Amino acid sequence: AHRVPPVLMGLAPAGTTGNLGDPEKVERVYMCESEQVTSVNNQFTFEKAGYYVLTINAKIRTSKTGDVQTGVTTYKFTIIDDSEARLGFEFSPVNNYEIIKVIQGTYNVTDFLKQDYNTDTLTSLYLSLYGGHVGLYKITVAVNYITIRASQEFSFNVWIGGETPVITSNVDFGSNTTKDIVLTINKYMLYTANGNIRLRITGQEDVMINEETVGNASELTEITLTENDSYLIQFLSESGNLLASYRINKVAPLNTTAIVLIIIASIGLLVLIFFFFRLRKRMRIR
Repeated sequence: AHRVPPVLMGLAPAGTTGNLGDPEKVERVYMCESEQVTSVNNQFTFEKAGYYVLTINAKIRTSKTGDVQTGVTTYKFTIIDDSEARLGFEFSPVNNYEIIKVIQGTYNVTDFLKQDYNTDTLTSLYLSLYGGHVGLYKITVAVNYITIRASQEFSFNVWIGGETPVITSNVDFGSNTTKDIVLTINKYMLYTANGNIRLRITGQEDVMINEETVGNASELTEITLTENDSYLIQFLSESGNLLASYRINKVAPLNTTAIVLIIIASIGLLVLIFFFFRLRKRMRIR
């Protein structure tokens, strides 16, 4: 499926530039990280997924001869990365915002959702994996301003999914083994359920699972681990969230010396048991 850039919820599609007047501060809060966003000729372009807080000021003169005052406005919005499946999505009601079209895959489900919500005007929406809304959605919103600003429409994609990634192993997870560990994944199935993710294994390069690497539905990928190590096997989302985690310990087999010592110790134990019973029998006879 063709992927479009992330979208800007609450203002305009990501990648759109707009003149924000004389901004004092534009702050992006993303993955617990805050940074300043620079502009070109007072125009800002937002592309990266995350939660944004914009604080914008403007010089205001109440009259031709009046004092100049500073007006401050704060905007908050989120850019959704539609290449990463999420368990749920909620569009909360906002004044003058109306959801005018919802496409699931190739099907227009707008009328169905209106019936489900018992409304002629769709102003809110909740989609979730557990509600059976699995798939890629394209949602179009109309903003009907009542001021001198022109009304506008914008669209964004959201992917509902997020099932626990499946991986199989020739050795039970959580166990110790002396054998080589063979892990098997189906990239196509993992991508269909979770979007862009990565498989991270101790001592190995990350395995990227995305639209370019998935292959076909019947193609399996095997990863063989031959070194002695404690292997942590993790699936991570595009944004770094942990989706699943497993561990297998590969230990060195016993060497010849260790085997001989174990045999000697076992024989010694048997000899001690033999003499114990012999002595016990003699004591009874006396």
